[in-house]
Parts: sequence; C-alpha cells; structure tokens
Amino acid sequence: MAGWITRNSSVTEGQEVAWDVTLNRMSGTVRIAVVGDFNPEYPTHHAINASLQHAAEGLGLRMDSKWVATSCAERGADKIFRNYDGLFIASGSPYRSMHGAFEAIRLARVERLPLIGT
Repeated sequence: MAGWITRNSSVTEGQEVAWDVTLNRMSGTVRIAVVGDFNPEYPTHHAINASLQHAAEGLGLRMDSKWVATSCAERGADKIFRNYDGLFIASGSPYRSMHGAFEAIRLARVERLPLIGT
C-alpha cells in the first residue's frame, strides 16, 4: 500500500511512515467509526458499509465498522473514538449535530487518527 502512496507527490515522507505504522498496527480486525446519521433510504450509506468491507478484504483484514450518530459524537467524542483505528465522516448532511461531526474531525486531527470525509 505504501508504494501507491509514494507516487502521490502531496504525501510527505513522514506521512508515508505514519501510514506504514498504521498498517502494521492493524492486524486481524480493523475498527472504523462511521460518523454520520445513518439513513437506510440513502444508497450512499449502504455503499459506505460495502466499500469499507471491500477495502478490509483487500488488505487481508476483517472489518468492524460502526455508525456513530453525530449527536453521540458531540457528547463524547473523546471516549467513543479512542478504540477505533480510523474515522469515516459519512455523506448526508445536514447532520443532526454539525458540532458532533466537527468534534470527530478535531479528535482525529489531534490524536492523528486516519480520517476520510466525503
């Protein structure tokens, strides 16, 4: 995976090393918190679940992803996300709690957790 990253000129050597450490830390099962307000009527929300599963399989890992409502993230981001390997900020705004979505993003930045948003 790191070989792909090195071809992206916007990724620094330090970021590549951090990615390698993250991949090496993950073994067996990867835990991803999907931050958003799940709506079964949104095809994109189902696609997020499927894409995370597909990515884990490609890395030879098991996926344990959980949707975390933005209102929950607002009340306890520090406690909720400490046991996850990374965060995925789901599509589908407006969120019930924009502050909760921002709290999840803030925590990922401060704790250097992998984060992706759509």
